[in-house]
Amino acid sequence: MKKPISAYLRWHDYQYYPYEKIFAFREVESLPGFLNYTSTQDGIIVNFDKAIPDKLNKLVYFSKYSIGDGPLTKTFQALLENGYTKNNTKRQATRYLVHGLHEYKGKFNPQVVRCILNWYNLPDDTQIVDPFCGSGTSIIESGLAGFESVGWDLNPFAVYLTNAKILALKTDLEIIKARAKKIFSHIPNEKKILCENDGRHEYLEKWFPKETLEKIEQYRLIIENETNQNESFFKIILSDLLRDYSFQEPSDLRIRRRSSPFPIISIEKTFKKSVFRQLEELERTKEIISGKNFKTVAFQADGRYVTEVSSRSPIKLQANFAITSPPYSAALPYIDTQRLSLIWLNLINPNEIVKTEKILIGSRDAAENILRDLEYQLLINSSNLPDSIQMLCSNLQERLTSSDGFRKRAVPGLLYRYFSDMKQTFHTVRSIMKPGGVYTLIVGTNRTTIGGQTEYINTPELLSEVAVSSKWKNMELLNLETYKRYGMHAANAVQGETLLVLKK
Repeated sequence: MKKPISAYLRWHDYQYYPYEKIFAFREVESLPGFLNYTSTQDGIIVNFDKAIPDKLNKLVYFSKYSIGDGPLTKTFQALLENGYTKNNTKRQATRYLVHGLHEYKGKFNPQVVRCILNWYNLPDDTQIVDPFCGSGTSIIESGLAGFESVGWDLNPFAVYLTNAKILALKTDLEIIKARAKKIFSHIPNEKKILCENDGRHEYLEKWFPKETLEKIEQYRLIIENETNQNESFFKIILSDLLRDYSFQEPSDLRIRRRSSPFPIISIEKTFKKSVFRQLEELERTKEIISGKNFKTVAFQADGRYVTEVSSRSPIKLQANFAITSPPYSAALPYIDTQRLSLIWLNLINPNEIVKTEKILIGSRDAAENILRDLEYQLLINSSNLPDSIQMLCSNLQERLTSSDGFRKRAVPGLLYRYFSDMKQTFHTVRSIMKPGGVYTLIVGTNRTTIGGQTEYINTPELLSEVAVSSKWKNMELLNLETYKRYGMHAANAVQGETLLVLKK
């Protein structure tokens, strides 16, 4: 009998969540020729029945590997994570590559994306889509893995940020460095006052000290004049500073006037420092990913409408695989949180803030007439949702009391609308998916208190029922743990997450 070929895999130095160990073992078990493994103090020894697969280097939750008595070699993932200058080896790095270019609440963990891709041993010609691409984590990781990847989102800032990251990875570093030198060779004129009598400027005047507004507007003009095709990289870096230097309370996701002190260091110094720090990170990244050809793009579209998605996509959509982290009911207020960036970047007008927030899937904002219409839709189940969802929403409706305010009274109707909207997105993804295609979703649970009772909403289970009613096959529901949240909105944070796996 032929003796198995063995390989040693070492864990990373950071502490693992239980689900990460499950993910890691799945990575290993999905490798071609896998037989079994045994645990050691700092890793595992894996036996294969044939030549060691070349995919050992692509493992996510292992830092090093060796074959037989050969030397230890760092995995590609370890090189990426260790190349991130702020990485503390006791904590998992999630801001490597360009994932830390701009703050974005509720974004995907990049390791989860890459690991899930590893499970399926996808062929090289696979097309991967993300119907809620957000800050682009999933499609960038998919592109880094060599796949054609396409994402769409209704939030214009999400699309702008994602494409800025992609462009930074595609552009020659020396070109970006040269643009940076040109930008900082100009010193914004403190005495120059930019007078623009439009709604955009008037809105920004309300939210920035006069001197700060002059600086960011002057830098915007310098960036536009000096960077040509690379302006999004520099604008995004400056955008990431806007909340800290505005009258908005930085820690509050909703619109709230500042009570905390302003930063001591000027925005000019912080911007310059941030640009050159990001250039250093980008240089390390490009050394590691040298030769990668990104076939990745994001575009703005409403995922509820398949014709809109198909017509706006710059690439013909014929997906084999989809991966996303969709919003949940009463989702994060993305537009409120990002409104200063949206307006400064000229992505929306100030009078579009409320409208843009309301049309996002999972929004908790709706006018009285819309809520009345939603109550009727719930009553007759106009979207033909599973009985369990209509029953849940109806029970919440019946528990409302006179002491429940407008927000509470809106919950049943908004929850029904959320599942109705998600049903439409399931139809969209299925329409552009090839037969046998797989759709993976990381879905958060949430809760609400109505009539003095707290209701835990098992969104993953309910979404799986919606998917099945939309002709998807439910392959798996795997519970995960979420990171512990701290701060102003910790009480409202997602309490748990689940991996939902569907198949066409």
